[in-house]
Amino acid sequence: MDNGGYFCFTFEEFVEGHELQGDRQSHSGVGTIGPGIPLDFNHHRHSKTEIDEILASQGLTTIEAKRFQAYYKTANMIPIYYWIVLAKLP
Repeated sequence: MDNGGYFCFTFEEFVEGHELQGDRQSHSGVGTIGPGIPLDFNHHRHSKTEIDEILASQGLTTIEAKRFQAYYKTANMIPIYYWIVLAKLP
């Protein structure tokens, strides 16, 4: 009997030397999403290798992972990269 489940998630990739994704952390969201609901958050970026290490440390196994261009940012149309990961729980 299989006791585990699956964990699927996306993350913004740390891309060394990238104009926008070259920092491990950046302050990204400021404003509001509705009356009295502030929006203020940071992006934390990781490499695929770091994510694999985090998953393995928790006993999860990566089943599949795919890098994709999520969107373009700024008027300069700078590509922003993410990963989608499917992992198996123990």
